[in-house]
Amino acid sequence: MARVEDEIKKPISKDMALSIKAYFPVPRLYSKKCRQDCLNGIERPGKKPDSDNIAKIILDRLNPKMKLNHDLHKAECVHESLYRDDKQVVCLHVEK
Repeated sequence: MARVEDEIKKPISKDMALSIKAYFPVPRLYSKKCRQDCLNGIERPGKKPDSDNIAKIILDRLNPKMKLNHDLHKAECVHESLYRDDKQVVCLHVEK
């Protein structure tokens, strides 16, 4: 029988949906009203980084880490990840 830890370490091999929520601190220079609006969700961060850049960073970080083995002339996985490749993400929602 497989252990739970072994199941978690296996990368997902099916298509998947991914939701990303990025949180940023409220700038110190904001007025009290503006700060309160940010904390209440009335004002949202419309500045950099762009949502597509946030998604790219997260998806790239979740890819497995590969290293070229010069002796065997092929790439070897040195660190498994959540999935085999980010092309498996067929539905993506990014919120900041």
